[in-house]
Amino acid sequence: LYALLGKLEEAGYITSTLQPQETRPARRVFQMTTAGQAAFQNWLTSAVPRPRQMRQEFQAKLYFARLASPEICLRLIYRQSLACQGWLQSYQRLLAEIGDENAYAELLVQYRLGQIQAMLDWLDACQAEVVQQSSGSGGDSQLDPSNRSA
Repeated sequence: LYALLGKLEEAGYITSTLQPQETRPARRVFQMTTAGQAAFQNWLTSAVPRPRQMRQEFQAKLYFARLASPEICLRLIYRQSLACQGWLQSYQRLLAEIGDENAYAELLVQYRLGQIQAMLDWLDACQAEVVQQSSGSGGDSQLDPSNRSA
């Protein structure tokens, strides 16, 4: 963690100061810079580029997006759905190219297609939950799921 904090500080995303304490060694306090906030917002609403990143990185993004606002959360879900649809199309093309020549490869691609379809179904459920939570908690009941590109 400390190595990552050092890299973030070198990149100008965070600053740190030492804060003296009476009975303990000074502690380092970190604060995000304007550049760090911009980088975080960009990361927060961008889709993960590979299916394997859905398990950890996307989950982290979704957690923070839910804390930020329903609009940011829906924007993330929309962009990730588009990425998943692209993956699905790529694997469908690959499956068509394999044909019956290699039954094992065909099984593997079908497995990946099932995973990606499950991701899309889950993202749809996430979207519905965000819209429902926003509507039920006095939020904007007019959230338009198709208006998430901005």
